[in-house]
Amino acid sequence: MDAKWTFTLLYSISSLCFATCLMCTKCTNIALLFDNPVEFPLTCEANFVEANVCQLVFHMNYLTKQIHLNLTGANNTIGNYHIDLLVENKSDEPKIMNANATYICKTVTDCAKVFYKLTIQTLIKNEPILKELQAALYDPTVVNVQQCSNKQNQPVTCQNGYGCHGVEIIENGETDFEGECRNASTITIFPRQYFRITLVQGDPPLSSDWNHLGFTCNKNNLCNSQQEIKKMVILANDFYPWEFIGLNASTKKFVNNNYLLLFP
Repeated sequence: MDAKWTFTLLYSISSLCFATCLMCTKCTNIALLFDNPVEFPLTCEANFVEANVCQLVFHMNYLTKQIHLNLTGANNTIGNYHIDLLVENKSDEPKIMNANATYICKTVTDCAKVFYKLTIQTLIKNEPILKELQAALYDPTVVNVQQCSNKQNQPVTCQNGYGCHGVEIIENGETDFEGECRNASTITIFPRQYFRITLVQGDPPLSSDWNHLGFTCNKNNLCNSQQEIKKMVILANDFYPWEFIGLNASTKKFVNNNYLLLFP
């Protein structure tokens, strides 16, 4: 290979990287406190890597008030963003109240860190909404549930039911509901009393739009009817706009601002 060809090849590679690579903060295995969630260690400041996308993975524990996170770059081919956020609250022992997120973007330099700084205070501030969801779903004095709604939203009699299970799933604009009784035979598969909300959003057509809200409740009979599920969805949207269909204008603006600056 002659010198001219070598120079041309190296120039092409460097030009390609210049066009597609981002500067992303590299900051791994970091533990932060709710009281000061953006006080990064000095070793994380101005510590950049070149990558095709910036990536953020963090775990929030609302009981210990800690955040564990990793910021880095990756060589993935995605759209402008991808977010996979899960909130889980287990009401009976052992108690759990967590939020976990993976966020990938390639909109602007260090977009994952920008997203974290824009999002984290809102997720901390909205903890009371998670407790409100728990109070709406769970009554520690109830031992047995008599009736739950089934998938057709019709009442069914439960045999030794400890709760009712309800789910709303929205996949690429199509909405589906599920419902059933929960008894001792399901404990090994599902937590006893819990709610779990999962949001996967991406830049089409490279990824899907998948919203999931599921819970097991015992607050009253038929606590998993489609009407009750929609009430929980409204509460969940106050915590974070999980359901991007039929939101009010202010919520839409809030979502768009955060994605363009590339979760609340």
